[in-house]
Amino acid sequence: GCGPGTLAIPLAKQVKEVIAIDFSAQMLAELEAYAAREGVTNIKTYHIGWEDDWSILPPVDIAVASRSVEVKDIDTALSKMSTHARKACYVTYKAGGSFVDMDILDFIGKKIIGKPDFWYIPVLLYQYGYLPRIDYIATQRGSLRYTNEEEFVESLIWSLGGLDETQIAKAREYYQLFILSRERNPKPFTWAFIGWETVK
Repeated sequence: GCGPGTLAIPLAKQVKEVIAIDFSAQMLAELEAYAAREGVTNIKTYHIGWEDDWSILPPVDIAVASRSVEVKDIDTALSKMSTHARKACYVTYKAGGSFVDMDILDFIGKKIIGKPDFWYIPVLLYQYGYLPRIDYIATQRGSLRYTNEEEFVESLIWSLGGLDETQIAKAREYYQLFILSRERNPKPFTWAFIGWETVK
């Protein structure tokens, strides 16, 4: 889940080679354009996702999955990472039930299906004999990115996969009542940073 290269490009400047994979051809195209702008030539991209066969991928020393393991079969995803990494793996995963502040979801009337929290990952890894380490990365503003009401609503729509007209109206109301007045900002969002050595 390399996306547009947010981590891949800086990492490529520090290591011999980066293998970047994503299920989105558009994300890979953005990464390649970013790499060209930065003069980075040591990234190989593969258009595959978590559910695909990874046998075409070469082994790596370290595997990183940042904010990309929200998959149906997380057990298999972690196994794929561990199998391909000779030394270690690192994952970031949300701590808490939602990327979006639950106060906002309650106000706009948006129900979500919660996924297992990050503790599920260390439990899975431990059962396979790994001893994962956990740290935390706190963001300042939560997961939404905006500078005005329109961006706030668009960020909510993108984060939640869509809103109906009533929810959009309530989102605008929330912005006017709480954010514009600085009475209530979205709660900071915390990521769990989980690492494990693959050499047992």
